[in-house]
Amino acid sequence: MHVFLAVKPRTCPVVTVRCKMLNPPNRCESDNCDCPGPMKCCMSVCGKECLQPNQGTTLGQYF
Repeated sequence: MHVFLAVKPRTCPVVTVRCKMLNPPNRCESDNCDCPGPMKCCMSVCGKECLQPNQGTTLGQYF
């Protein structure tokens, strides 16, 4: 019997800014189906995308 986690361990990076686009397009929907390896489907600056978890940086700090 195989058990698959719906959510990969670790957490997404913190996003401090958001784009002004209403309903930005998502590049992923779930960790296991859409994101390779250790990457997670996380809210990014503009929509969801596959990101490395817990990188110790804050997305958007330079925007």
